[in-house]
Amino acid sequence: MGTKQIKEEQLKDLYSRLLLFKEHLEEDLGGKFYLSVVEHINNYNLLLTEMNKISRIHFDKIDVAIYQLSKSQEERLIEQGIFNQYYGSILSAVDSRFDQWLLDLKNLLHVESRKFVPDEVYKKLSNPIKRIVDEASGCYEHKYLTACAVMLRKVLEDSIYLKFKMENKTSELYDKEHRRINLDKMIEKAKQLHYINSEHANCLAKIKLFGDVGAHSFKIELWDKDIDNCIDLIRLVLEELFWNNNKP
Repeated sequence: MGTKQIKEEQLKDLYSRLLLFKEHLEEDLGGKFYLSVVEHINNYNLLLTEMNKISRIHFDKIDVAIYQLSKSQEERLIEQGIFNQYYGSILSAVDSRFDQWLLDLKNLLHVESRKFVPDEVYKKLSNPIKRIVDEASGCYEHKYLTACAVMLRKVLEDSIYLKFKMENKTSELYDKEHRRINLDKMIEKAKQLHYINSEHANCLAKIKLFGDVGAHSFKIELWDKDIDNCIDLIRLVLEELFWNNNKP
């Protein structure tokens, strides 16, 4: 068995274990309460070291001692209707991290590895933007070009919004009736504030166009070269928007 095949088998095993843990967690979030909070956190910590080796988003270990309860104590909180008030947020956080890991593993298990953005740019993005970039990347790798175009449009719009939020200027993105302005106007605002240079801004209409076509038209077929051009633009814009952001 070759090295590549061994790695693929290891990834499939990890994916299967993660799916099982997530299934148990979602059952308990839905009120089944098969496992304790501590057991769910232990499952998360068990996978953490393995996933941090292969995922581009790294998470920290959760101190299980903080959430230590006996089964009878948990059952009492459930009966009182206040269990989720105390522990729902930590279980939801774990569930969200499982979702990110499943996406990472899906991308690793399929087709060629194509990075939309270099690691030095990727690590500067916030986790919500990273997740959208990863989804777009997964769509591209599976040749779901229409879905990829829609996700790239979302990357662009959400990244511009985040930049305005980081600069405490989100009010600039709403009109007098407090409605958010459309993407064309957001791009223009970003250009005026020099978040995006004019040359790049003038090309971004292509990403919006293909994203709109992907979402609303069944008559037009998108091609690899259409998406490749959009990917190059996204990489440049993300680097420009977040070049001085050192936070992951």
